[in-house]
Amino acid sequence: MLKVPILHESRNQNMRWNCEKNGCYKNQLPDYQTILSGCFGMTSCRPMDVDGIIERNGKILFIESKYHNIEISQAQKILFRALINAGHSILVVWMKESDGSDIDKIQVYSSNGIYKREANKEKFRDAVKQWWDSAEKRAKFYYVG
Repeated sequence: MLKVPILHESRNQNMRWNCEKNGCYKNQLPDYQTILSGCFGMTSCRPMDVDGIIERNGKILFIESKYHNIEISQAQKILFRALINAGHSILVVWMKESDGSDIDKIQVYSSNGIYKREANKEKFRDAVKQWWDSAEKRAKFYYVG
């Protein structure tokens, strides 16, 4: 049984997915590349998934997770810069284990720039807390790492 964490501003729940009964979760996801083929003109544009998203007082934090040694694609860099320009924030975290025990770096896109740092679970949590505190004050997120 696969447990997929769901983040909500007031509680943490786990969605249980029964692979034997429902099939593999990944195989249940829509094939947007096929569904939306031709919708974006003669470009290579296609939808990206969102790994985590939190809204608080109109402020939005996007969380992207990557396996170790996987780089952020050029398309994601373009999207992340557009999100920053629109006043949003992004945290990219490198890990494989779902409990975050093997986090080794984070990259923070905030109002004061883009910062890539060696990190662990606590440093990742601290960056999220910094974002939350700024959102509570309805202020811009300035990462201090």
